[in-house]
Amino acid sequence: MKLITALLILSCALFSTVQAADFETLLAALPTCALNCFVPAVQASGCSATNATCICTNAQLNLEAKVCMAGTCTVVEQLKTARLTEAGCGVEVDTSSQTQIRVFSWIFCILSEIFIFIRLWVKWKLTDKIGVDDWLMILAANPVVEIGFGLNMWDIDTDNLNDVFHLFMVDECVYIALLAVTKLSLLLFVQRIFPARSFRIATWIVAGFTVAIGITFIMTTVFSCDPIPYFWTKWNGEVVGKCNDVNLQTYIAAGFNILQDFAILLLPLPELWKLQVSMRKKVQLFIMFGVGLFVSIISIIRLRYLVSFGNTTNPTKEYTPLVVWSVVETQTGIICACLPSVRHLLKHVFPAGFLSSLKSSNRKNTQTKSATGTGHSHKIWQSRSFKIEKHDEFHELDDYSTTDLKMHSTVLTSVVGTPDGVSEREIDDGGESGRPRTERGV
Repeated sequence: MKLITALLILSCALFSTVQAADFETLLAALPTCALNCFVPAVQASGCSATNATCICTNAQLNLEAKVCMAGTCTVVEQLKTARLTEAGCGVEVDTSSQTQIRVFSWIFCILSEIFIFIRLWVKWKLTDKIGVDDWLMILAANPVVEIGFGLNMWDIDTDNLNDVFHLFMVDECVYIALLAVTKLSLLLFVQRIFPARSFRIATWIVAGFTVAIGITFIMTTVFSCDPIPYFWTKWNGEVVGKCNDVNLQTYIAAGFNILQDFAILLLPLPELWKLQVSMRKKVQLFIMFGVGLFVSIISIIRLRYLVSFGNTTNPTKEYTPLVVWSVVETQTGIICACLPSVRHLLKHVFPAGFLSSLKSSNRKNTQTKSATGTGHSHKIWQSRSFKIEKHDEFHELDDYSTTDLKMHSTVLTSVVGTPDGVSEREIDDGGESGRPRTERGV
C-alpha cells in the first residue's frame, strides 16, 4: 500500500508550538531521501535551517518536500520522517481515538459479561442445568484485544505494523464468528420456547443459513489476499500480491448480517401472536423479543463507516469509528440475547413493578403454605412457563399471582408448549380433598 501525503511529516505545518532545541538533532536523524528533499525546499523558502517555527509553518516548503518524498522515499521512510518531524515541530501524539476505542470496548464488554452472568445464574436457578444456547453465549464472551488501532500509522513503530494488521484480520474473523454464535444462541432459545414442529424446522433452516454465511465470510476474509500474508504486509508497498475488493466484500457481509437479524426478529412473532394471553401480555412479549431490532439499527449505522474500509492511507486511525461500532454491535447483540433472563430476575427483585401482587420476600413462605395445605385464604405464585416436555426444559416469560377462593384448593395457570403449538391451561390440584387433578383448556 503506497502511502502519500497523509502520512508525511508535513502535517506539522498546522502547528505553531515548536521545540527548537531538539529540532536540529531530529533533522539530522531523518532518512537520506527525506533530507535530500528538505534541504532544497528549505533553501528555496528562505527559512533558516535552525528556524523550526518557519520550517513547520511554511505551507509552500511542506508542499515541495511532500511531492519530492512521495516519489523518492519508501513507505517505511515516510513513516519514520513523519514521526521524527512531528516531535521536532512539537506535535503531540494524538491518542484520543485510541482512548475512544478502549472506553467503548471495556464498557460494552463489561456490560455483556454482566448480562451473561445474570443469564447463567437465572438459568441455573430455574433448571439446574446450562443449555447449548447458554454455552454459545459463554463462547461469545470474548475478551477485548488491544491491536494498536486509534493511532496514526506513523505513531506506531514500523516493526509492529505487520502484527497490528495481522491481528486486525484475526479480529475480523472473530467479529464474524461472534455475530454467528450470538444468532445461533437466540435461535436455540426461541426454539426451546416454541416447540411447534413447523417453527422448529424454520429455526433450523435459519440456523443453517447463519452457519453457512459465517463460515463463508470467515474463509473469504482469510483468503482475501494472494498470498495470504499480503493482507498484513501490503502496507509497506514492498511486497507483491493482490487482494479482493475488500470494500465490496465488507458491504455484502454487512447486508447478509442485517438480513439475518430481521429474519431472527420476525421468526417468533407469529408464535407470540398465537398465545392465548391478554393483549397487554402479548405487547410485553413483543417488546421483549423486539429489542433485537436495536442491534439491526446499529448494524445499519455501521454501514456508513464502511466507505473508507480498504480505501484509506491511514487505516489505523481512520478505522476508529468502524472498530467502535463493531464492538457496540457485537456486545449489544449479546446483551439483547440475555434480556429475557434479566426480565425474569427483575420481576423477582421488583415484583410490584412487573405485574406481581406479592413481594419476593413472601413468595417462598406462601408457596410452602400452599404445599402443606395449612392456613386460610391466601395467595399463591406460580411461574407461567413455556415447557418442552421431551427435554424437561423451560424458559420463563411471564409471572403472575392469583387469589385462592377455596380453603385447601389452588388453581395454577401455565402456558404449555406442545408439538402442535402453545396453549394456556388451568390445573386444579384438588387440595386435600383427594379429588383427582383436572386440566381444562383456556
